[in-house]
Amino acid sequence: MRCMAIPKSWSDRLGSWKGTYKLRQSWLAPDKQIQESASALHLDSDARRTYATIVYHWTADGVAQEGTMLITYASKAKRLEIGWADSWHQSTAIFHAKGEEAADGSFLCKGSYTAGGQTWGWTISIAFVGEELRIKMDNVPPDGKPDWAVDSVYRRA
Repeated sequence: MRCMAIPKSWSDRLGSWKGTYKLRQSWLAPDKQIQESASALHLDSDARRTYATIVYHWTADGVAQEGTMLITYASKAKRLEIGWADSWHQSTAIFHAKGEEAADGSFLCKGSYTAGGQTWGWTISIAFVGEELRIKMDNVPPDGKPDWAVDSVYRRA
């Protein structure tokens, strides 16, 4: 019996997407905090639909960047698990996050990391809204107040 699979709603959404990637660096001066770039994303799965991959490309300060998410879905628990790497956000570490499916089919996955001797959080939201794929990420400082870091919106290529 197979209990891991990609969400059923994703099956007809596999393929190439194009959109906009917004990166917010809250520590910079207000007029320099947000960078917006064109972005391409490819959503795929293995032949048996047991896991999915999201591979995306974007630009920061004129330098090409890319990220990859390996995603598994426990259908009985309606829980998504992500292993994420991104050339700008991490160096050589894989970030792990997990979260449950909301009633609208979206996912909010949470994980943590250590910086400056403190534990920080990071959230990854993945949602299909109409004809769009939206991926949002928040950095969560030790005080617990989320601070948006990435807001990307894609449409079928």
